[in-house]
Amino acid sequence: MFITLKEIQKLFPEYPYKIIDQKYPICMDKYRISEKPEDLASPDPHCLYIIADSAQPFHFARPADCSILFLTDDLTHSVSSHDADFHSILKLQTTDLTLVRTRLYDFYDRQYSIGLVAESLLDILFFESGIQAMIDQVYPAFGNPIYVFDNAFNLIASTWDAGNDKEQGKGIIENQGFTEKEFEVLNLSHIHKKILSSNYPIHSKHPVYGYDQLICAIDTHKDMGHIVVNGVNRDLTEMDQQVLYLLKNAIGQQMKKDEFIRNNRGFHYENFLRDLLDKKIAIGKAQAQRMNYVTQSFSGNFYCIVIEAARSSNTLNTMHIRYLFEAAFPDTMTLMYNGGIVILLRLNEQQLLQQKDYDKITELCKEYGMFAGMGNNFHNIFDLAEYYQQGLRAIELGCKDNSPSLYIYRNYYLAHIVNIFAQKESVRTFCHPQLQTLLDYDRKNHTNLSYILYMYLVCERNTAVTAQAMYIHRNTLVYRLKKINSLIDFDYDNYQERQHIILSFEFLKNEGKLPPSDNPVQN
Repeated sequence: MFITLKEIQKLFPEYPYKIIDQKYPICMDKYRISEKPEDLASPDPHCLYIIADSAQPFHFARPADCSILFLTDDLTHSVSSHDADFHSILKLQTTDLTLVRTRLYDFYDRQYSIGLVAESLLDILFFESGIQAMIDQVYPAFGNPIYVFDNAFNLIASTWDAGNDKEQGKGIIENQGFTEKEFEVLNLSHIHKKILSSNYPIHSKHPVYGYDQLICAIDTHKDMGHIVVNGVNRDLTEMDQQVLYLLKNAIGQQMKKDEFIRNNRGFHYENFLRDLLDKKIAIGKAQAQRMNYVTQSFSGNFYCIVIEAARSSNTLNTMHIRYLFEAAFPDTMTLMYNGGIVILLRLNEQQLLQQKDYDKITELCKEYGMFAGMGNNFHNIFDLAEYYQQGLRAIELGCKDNSPSLYIYRNYYLAHIVNIFAQKESVRTFCHPQLQTLLDYDRKNHTNLSYILYMYLVCERNTAVTAQAMYIHRNTLVYRLKKINSLIDFDYDNYQERQHIILSFEFLKNEGKLPPSDNPVQN
């Protein structure tokens, strides 16, 4: 901390004061009580000199600069005729030298301690000793047990042998994280939300055991966990809050550095692909030729797979998952992005994924409890963000029963179209009028003629294939098609009409607007 006269004045808020400060203040790393003029014959510019005897005239040798705390019962009293020319002076209206000395001692002791702690934490960060080394280093400053939890309330570092912390500390250490009792206390106190939003440590009392606690979130922008100091060995002070603030910042930096190392394996493509996903690279015709080297390095037929790690009920070993895909599919690129895994499969330009490849990915998803979405294949690497969104959309639309699997966008594109359309219009406004006639008839008579027409058109008007797909006899199908033709006037040879019927049925199916008799799941 840079100590100036303004910082010194804040130690004595109850006393009137006057500051005569130089334009460029000097940091005062020490203080000294001056009892006679000779003390200031050759002043140290980094020392705060305290003058308590206002009756004693003090004059200073030019051109030395120094800082003076002048205690007086009269703020108009002058130190010397030229005191404002070369010196920074704080005039404080008090003559209580004992009080001044006590507060300065406490202040400088605290600043030196905090400075040493900060220097120690910086050394640990630089030499990558880890979070536990930070806890071991700062424990003497606290003299109380310290616990560091991740965002899942698992214990990741602690003062393991910091004396007797009653039941609470012992239970947490034995459980390697929060016990059921601690979760109950957390729910009762409603303090966790307050902790996550406070950038500075919160002082509270344990609702069960009654001792003081200092609690702070490691990062208020991202839930990375929190730190707790229990005041079981001595009372907690303001200095403890400041030291804990330094500690949480150091731990936050260490965790971000660990996450960066874990998520970035040093491949040249990772930052480039991440910039594409963040849409930080925009390529127009003017820049296309300049980016030829990129298209040469990133050429082929691509498939983008997105694995949402947060959906998994298991903790995924992301590094292992990346290795699995890289080993199973040559020329595959992987990276961590937005808390998930992005896998970019690269094939030859004329090559496509085979069914065995889809089966292999699906088996991996089920084995490791992964929810993965795959977009359509593409060739231009600069379109990556679009197909990444397709992968996310496939998971969203396909994952209805919360089952780990591979969800392929091409199977859900119609549902995606329906969702977009339904945001502005009712799906009924799009429905083909002839299909609407059949739907009304089905609701009234509990038949499924609409579904039969849909399947007949989907199966390219082949009665044998349609009957087999619906598990009914061909003669039954022919009879029902005659019934349909008696109810509606439909041109089967018009491809636009056929397409309209099919899309209308798909829209209504995805929106749950079909009568029960026409629901494909029930028929």
